[in-house]
Amino acid sequence: MSILIAGDYIPSYRVAGLIHNKEYAKVFSNVSQIIGNYDLSIVNLEAPVIKASGIPQNKTGPHVKCTVNAIEALKYAGINMVTLANNHLYDFGEVGVSDTLQTCRINDIDCVGGGMNITDARRVVYKRVHNLNIAILNFCENEFSIATQDKGGG
Repeated sequence: MSILIAGDYIPSYRVAGLIHNKEYAKVFSNVSQIIGNYDLSIVNLEAPVIKASGIPQNKTGPHVKCTVNAIEALKYAGINMVTLANNHLYDFGEVGVSDTLQTCRINDIDCVGGGMNITDARRVVYKRVHNLNIAILNFCENEFSIATQDKGGG
């Protein structure tokens, strides 16, 4: 079994334009063949999906976001799973968390470390790869983006 775990994916600046135009091959041309060699490919989705409009939350630091196309680009590249427990998942509140989870589900990309409440965010994802069972957990430090019983987040 081979697993690729990559760092932060924030489709911004020049890459955002390419993703907006669905030029996924230009974004991932150097890495898609590498990603395809792994049984499981995981990346940290450092920007919530915002489908329409979201309200930036009161926080320190930048507010980052991405579109549905950014998730389609991950699928194109061969990414199977995203980690969500990070300091940006709640940048646009409940809308961003919900849109992110929904978009990943539609694109058959598993999520770990985020949810619409603390129970969902703490959920362990179990994967069976080559007759081996693995458990995947994702968590981050305690800050404004952390899920509670009544609030989504990481």
